[in-house]
Amino acid sequence: MSSADRRPYLCGVPQRLFRELAGTVRDLLERAGTLLLCLVVCTLPRKTWDRFGGILPVGSSPIPAAVLALLAGALLGFFGFLDFAADTASRNNQAMLEIAETQASSGAAQEPAASLAMPVSLTMLSALAFAFFTPFGLSCTYLFVSGFYRILSAILDDPRGDPLLGLVHAAWTRSRARQRETRARKAREEQEGPEVRDRLLDPERAGMPGANLVVVASRRKPDWTPGTILDTGDRFYRVGPAVDRSLPVGLRTFYPLTEVPGAEVLRRIVRYDAAREARADLDTDRAPEGLQAPVRENTFREWS
Repeated sequence: MSSADRRPYLCGVPQRLFRELAGTVRDLLERAGTLLLCLVVCTLPRKTWDRFGGILPVGSSPIPAAVLALLAGALLGFFGFLDFAADTASRNNQAMLEIAETQASSGAAQEPAASLAMPVSLTMLSALAFAFFTPFGLSCTYLFVSGFYRILSAILDDPRGDPLLGLVHAAWTRSRARQRETRARKAREEQEGPEVRDRLLDPERAGMPGANLVVVASRRKPDWTPGTILDTGDRFYRVGPAVDRSLPVGLRTFYPLTEVPGAEVLRRIVRYDAAREARADLDTDRAPEGLQAPVRENTFREWS
């Protein structure tokens, strides 16, 4: 043992022991802090846990976090109910004394049971009144029920966070998504310009030689996903991957169409009545720069 180790630090205890004790305490504090952070994270919505997966061992904490919520609701609710019940009983006893005194002074004590039974009934219902009709009691009830629900979910290998926080997070996420979609749609419509009717182009002129026809649309068609079958009345076409192209008249979406034999099994069909009107464009020599005409409504009828 060195002279530094033999030198007493406090009350004759070597410095080495104090350093080991300090390291042990520091390790315990780090573990306690990590556990506390895991419990907090496991209370958050399930979709946010992945953000902390590389930092905290979140996977082992859903059940402890749920048990903590259940115990918090039970203990806080128990002691809160005791105070509420005592106050309710005191006020009901006071009401009974006032009723009895009123009856005695007025001489109308012929039916005391009917008048004195109401405060007693209110005292018996104090548990329900506390659990569901007081802010503190309702909060404790929520903690207990949500903790029990989270325990069952974790046991069934579907761990979840706090349900109320999950609803708030889902509503906020949907709101943000709608805002982004609205901004993106407005920005695209500014690039597309005014809505005009669809035009048909020869595949060679459109730069899509693998197709039989090409539909040029001024607005995207959500129903026209790759593989969708179009019924134009006399023929069937399969929609290919759409391509966005910027033209002098604005941004346009090019849909390549491939003719489908009538004997093939067709599962998802979209009626496209505007094809007859737009088919006349194939007989003209107008270049893509001239793809503008008054807007005409397309008719879609979709079935499976």
